[in-house]
Amino acid sequence: MKSALTLLAGVLLGMAAVAPAQAQALGPEGLATGVDPNTLINHDVKCDVPFPEEAMQDLPGGFKGETVALLTFNVEGRFRFARVLRSSGNEKLDHAALRAGLDAKCEPFGDPKDPALEGSLIGIPFVFTFDNSRGSDPVEVVPVR
Repeated sequence: MKSALTLLAGVLLGMAAVAPAQAQALGPEGLATGVDPNTLINHDVKCDVPFPEEAMQDLPGGFKGETVALLTFNVEGRFRFARVLRSSGNEKLDHAALRAGLDAKCEPFGDPKDPALEGSLIGIPFVFTFDNSRGSDPVEVVPVR
């Protein structure tokens, strides 16, 4: 069973950096730089999003569905928070998709010392597909395309 999926974030359409206004406007000397943090983000990083093994027991027999969750990372690639964008209809599986974020890791998205990226967050939507008819591999985790 695949418990994790390595992916290239560069194929994601939904990936974007979100930086505080002061990070976009201030350089090292406090002067306006006009630099768009999105141009400083590496879009070809690898991420690992493991689905919690213990959540497999919560997968009802014959259940098919999907949860879309937005996982958000800092520039260093560390998980920051998650939220459900679309529910599977099963609260336990939706919650497990959010918990997957706790162990998710990505390579750095950019230079964390770059003042234009200070405080930036990168949101990546993932689809968690649940299908018991697949036997030993009932959960698939892929980025939204």
